[in-house]
Amino acid sequence: MQGKTTKMSAGTDEHGLKIQQAAERAGRDPLSFCTQYSNRFRDLMAAAKATNTDFIRTTDPQHRQA
Repeated sequence: MQGKTTKMSAGTDEHGLKIQQAAERAGRDPLSFCTQYSNRFRDLMAAAKATNTDFIRTTDPQHRQA
């Protein structure tokens, strides 16, 4: 980034009506549904040789403490 320090935060929001509805349509519970897509996102980031400073899921303990 032109010599500047940058941070990239990424993650998944595993709560909410849209997630619940999508998980139900897929016949899955919201947590396993989000885990599947979270893993796919991490794989895509790795394939693109992109890195992030932090990846947080709303079910992570550090997010719950915040």
